Amino acid sequence: MYQPIPFLFVTERMQGEILNERQAILSAMQSSAREQQAKLFERYDPMSSFDAFQDILRLFGVQRQP
Repeated sequence: MYQPIPFLFVTERMQGEILNERQAILSAMQSSAREQQAKLFERYDPMSSFDAFQDILRLFGVQRQP
């Protein structure tokens, strides 16, 4: 099983890469292990870290570019 790395702050690009990598890992696994792996991934949500990073940037007056 792969343990997710809990980054404190995640950029939008990092979030996309994390989610893509997770999907690749799950797709390559046998179905018997896939459910257990998905549960491990659920312990860490990269979207929460992305939101936290955006909150810090806003505190310092940095706005996200469209």
